[in-house]
Amino acid sequence: MNLCKDDYLNLAEGENIIPYKCIYADEKKVIIAPLKFILDKNNELVENGVDETKKMEFLR
Repeated sequence: MNLCKDDYLNLAEGENIIPYKCIYADEKKVIIAPLKFILDKNNELVENGVDETKKMEFLR
C-alpha cells in the first residue's frame, strides 16, 4: 500500500471498522491515527481531527 499524507483508510478491529488518516509519510515510514468525530447541531458526525494518542508508525 502506498500511503501519502492526508490519505484515509479503514482498518478492521474485531467486527468494527475504524477510520484512520495518514498524518505523516516519507520514503522510510508512515504514521496513521484514528479519526475523531463530534456531533454537530443536526446530530450528524463531523470529522474533528485525529487522536494522536493512538497513532501507529510503520516502516516501509
